[in-house]
This record gives sequence, structure tokens and C-alpha cells, in this order.
Amino acid sequence: MNTTHVSTNLLISAALRIRLGILFIALIILLPIGRWNHWQRWMYLCT
Repeated sequence: MNTTHVSTNLLISAALRIRLGILFIALIILLPIGRWNHWQRWMYLCT
């Protein structure tokens, strides 16, 4: 197996996990309040 192919798959997998992790954390923080217009929580996620 080519090492370039393995590292490309690893990078794609890592990027996907990071994006899913950010989405999961955002849902955990924002869903309990029941509203999406709390700008303070969005700012907390962005920093």
C-alpha cells in the first residue's frame, strides 16, 4: 500500500472527525436552551 494513499485517507478521516466533533459540541451547547438566537453562545463556539 502506498504511504501517500494512507496519509490522504488519514487526513480525510481526521478532518471529518473534527467537523463532526465541532457540530456535536455546538448541539450540546445550543440545544438545551431551545433557541438559536443566543449570540453569546455562538461567540463562545467561534473563539
